[in-house]
Amino acid sequence: MLRHGAIALFKRLQIRGFQRHKKLNIEFSPTITTIVGATDTGKSSIYRALKYLATNRPKGDSFINWDVDTTALCLDVDESRLIRKKGKENFYKVGKHKLTAFGTDVPEEVQKLLNISEINFQNQHDSPFWLTETAGEVSRQLNAVVDLSSMDKMLSAVASRLRSLNAENKTILSRIKDAEEEQQQLEKADGLIKAFDHIEKLQQQYDSTLKKHSRLVILTASLRKKLKLFRTMSELTTQAVIIDDTKQKIMQAERQCTGLKRVTDSLKKHQAVLNNPVPDNTDIEETITKYKTACDEIAQLELAIESIEDFETEIYEWQTKRKTLSASLKKLTKNKCPICQRPM
Repeated sequence: MLRHGAIALFKRLQIRGFQRHKKLNIEFSPTITTIVGATDTGKSSIYRALKYLATNRPKGDSFINWDVDTTALCLDVDESRLIRKKGKENFYKVGKHKLTAFGTDVPEEVQKLLNISEINFQNQHDSPFWLTETAGEVSRQLNAVVDLSSMDKMLSAVASRLRSLNAENKTILSRIKDAEEEQQQLEKADGLIKAFDHIEKLQQQYDSTLKKHSRLVILTASLRKKLKLFRTMSELTTQAVIIDDTKQKIMQAERQCTGLKRVTDSLKKHQAVLNNPVPDNTDIEETITKYKTACDEIAQLELAIESIEDFETEIYEWQTKRKTLSASLKKLTKNKCPICQRPM
């Protein structure tokens, strides 16, 4: 059986209570199935059972077997199962979908599943198919079998598509012609386009050079600031070295002052001794010698004290200068080390 180009394959037929068959199971061949048997053994009943499934004919219930009150037909077709019951119940069933209240017609679901009708069945005493029919009837039946209307629709759609493609082709040819004319005009302006491209490249080079110049100016200004800062730091470093040397000299002078104070204290003791009355029994020469020696030491101490006073004045000047330089350094570096940026 053909269904719009696909084959509807009958696999198995089960008959229960239809005409002379109380129970019959038939396995169909994937190709052609031929039913052979003696006269009056129920071959035609199988044919009528298939026709009843497809057309819901004949009406009534005369085909129900005398010994039962319900006839049931089950046909496995493709991957579906079609059931038809008539008797106590009257329904079709396609798969799990039960169909009722269809009267004498065939439900649409059944028609779509089988896609066969009266034209697909030829009785034993019917005339040869199509040979005795008129041309119009043959055409009508042929159209019902192969659906010639769909072919007409397809041909009409193809013709419409061809007309549309022809119109599009004319439009494309017209556009190609316009494009060729435009191309000829553009070829004349090819020199201008090249010149414009050259100018555009020069503009790009100029923009690139201008950007490089701007970056160079910024870098130069940055280098100048860093150079100025470096010079300032160099001067501050030199002054810091001088300050450190001065500090060492001050510390050395302080140590000398401490030593001189000790000598002075010793001289004061000797002076106190000298101021004491001279005993009559002392060695006068020894005392004079000690006195002269003490006088010499006092003179040296006085010279040392004057030198210390001059050095203290110089130390005070260096300390003042050191404080000034330290304040300048903090102001320039914002109280941070110029090398490691740590707080000073």
